[in-house]
Amino acid sequence: MIQHSFQHVKGIGPVTERRILDAGIADWEEALAARESLPLAGCTVDALIEELPRCLDALRGADLKYLLDRFDTREHWRIFAGCFESATYFDIETSGFGSFCDVTVIGCLHRGSVRVFTRNDDLDDFLELLDDVSLLVSFNGNSFDVPRLLDHYHIPELPCPHIDLRWLCYHCGYRGGLKDIESQLDIERPVSVSGVNGADATCLWERWDLADDAAALQQLRCYCAADVLTMPAIAACILRDRGVETPGGMHRVGWDLLETMDNG
Repeated sequence: MIQHSFQHVKGIGPVTERRILDAGIADWEEALAARESLPLAGCTVDALIEELPRCLDALRGADLKYLLDRFDTREHWRIFAGCFESATYFDIETSGFGSFCDVTVIGCLHRGSVRVFTRNDDLDDFLELLDDVSLLVSFNGNSFDVPRLLDHYHIPELPCPHIDLRWLCYHCGYRGGLKDIESQLDIERPVSVSGVNGADATCLWERWDLADDAAALQQLRCYCAADVLTMPAIAACILRDRGVETPGGMHRVGWDLLETMDNG
């Protein structure tokens, strides 16, 4: 899918890309083979011929980070479409909303199982899990979750490529927070977590941290897990809007996994 786009090359925008496609050149390999007949200015041809072999190497070697760095976020859906089934989803909760707040729990949907990692227990295990992740997906992670993780683990960058689902939604016309988009897509949460929000999550952590309220911790874990469970369904809807079909059932949320989630 991504190999049909040329807009990552300097000098090529939507109009120029359409000129390439209209010339019967459908992908990167065809462009390399048709160098002499490319409907482009000489300097743009040179830029294209220089960049495309690198992109093909990255695609064949599953170097998603290289491709994500080259393409604008409005084109990230093309990369996501090629690795949708192997993606790992995550979400964090924190003790507050400032830049110095603590990460309290991390929810993760990885290889079909939900795990929730907890501060003062097994939070560092999530960093180890990232070594097994081919593509990490968040909602609004570029602005919130990822910076908080980097601060917590004292690392300069994530050890795996990352896509922010919020921007895939934005470029498809779905605006707002995660729950706003769930509403737009008619996704309903179970009663146990339907009324919980980010502010409630900080209060639930305080009840656990200060008063050993185990029920509050369990509700916090379920709330965080619910966030990651809706992401694949949202992603499937976004890709469907782009004309990409995903495996059957992916548009439905696997709420049953809340009952079997592994708390670390």
